[in-house]
Amino acid sequence: MAVLVNVIHLTVRHMREVSLPNGIDETALLVARIGGGNPADNADAARSALSRIRALPQVAAAAPTNATPLSEANFVASFSTVPQNHDTDTVSASSYFGLEGFARALDLRVIAGRPLQHDDYVGADLDLFTPTGDAVLVTKSLAEQLWPGGHAAGALLYGPQRAYHVVGVIDDILRPSMDAANPFAAVVFPLGAVTAVNAPFVSQFAIRLKAPGCVEADACEKLIASIDSILRTEYATAEKVSVDSFAHMRRAYFSAETTTAWTLLLAAILTMVFTGLGIFGLTSFWVQQRRKQVGVMRALGASRTAVFGYFLGQNAVLTAAGVVLGGGLAVSANHALLVYRSGTALPFQYILYGALAVFALSLLATLFPSVLATRVSPASAMRGR
Repeated sequence: MAVLVNVIHLTVRHMREVSLPNGIDETALLVARIGGGNPADNADAARSALSRIRALPQVAAAAPTNATPLSEANFVASFSTVPQNHDTDTVSASSYFGLEGFARALDLRVIAGRPLQHDDYVGADLDLFTPTGDAVLVTKSLAEQLWPGGHAAGALLYGPQRAYHVVGVIDDILRPSMDAANPFAAVVFPLGAVTAVNAPFVSQFAIRLKAPGCVEADACEKLIASIDSILRTEYATAEKVSVDSFAHMRRAYFSAETTTAWTLLLAAILTMVFTGLGIFGLTSFWVQQRRKQVGVMRALGASRTAVFGYFLGQNAVLTAAGVVLGGGLAVSANHALLVYRSGTALPFQYILYGALAVFALSLLATLFPSVLATRVSPASAMRGR
């Protein structure tokens, strides 16, 4: 009970992380990443590569950016609804910034306010890892956290050094690196241009295709190869260039979580199987040891149903004791994980579901030996056969 409840809790937690929703169309998105190179050369390379990528017939939109969801290029800053000082409560959020076309390339869906417009793409300098433009978009989760009343659109968002106008709220998108507290807290900044100053940070391209189909990288092998060739030609001094489908990136990002979830699930199944076999063996042993007792009960008028209920009742009492003790151990183990590691508190319903699962397992494992006990005849039991 103690092991089963915590294993199931951890499995569900990992599964939820792997299956977190993303407010973009992932099936038609490619992500290109460039590492290293000369900043001045990269600024010119970004402009040239962008025009060539946009000219490809399969490409609907493309834009340089500092990061894409799950890309692990996480630019984090603190934001609040009032000017920041040492007494201000702030919220940590990821910063996305990209050139004009970034919102379309990433498929950002505005649910309140307005989308970014041409005049918003003005700031090219960086101030504490945020562009110096005025307009920004915020995700729905961040808006709900900072403005619980739902009045984010049109409000001022204060960063470490300056304020920004929130022109719109977008559907939640995943952060470049996951944060268990809020995996969707993000701010989108329009970037006016790629310059020698910001080029080291603008090291990705978000590329939106006209039609979905790049869930698997090999489905767009030729297109990916063409984009890779363009980038390697333009970024001649780059140390690393890679192009991949976002779907493949997502699987790679969550590969460890997926492996852990399946391992925990296997552990839960094995725990149930061996526990069931143990109960079955023990009950069978009790039936064999009590053949004479059962024979006497039957000789004194006990019905088959009474014998059957006797063994089931005995098993239920022992199972109930195990469930109570195991439930306490499960809570204690979860508390130890919270104190010494990380995670979330064990919800009460997991104790309830675990108890039901253990009782069901115990009942199934006891049925066959209990049925055998009902077939013991008084004469054969008294003769020791």
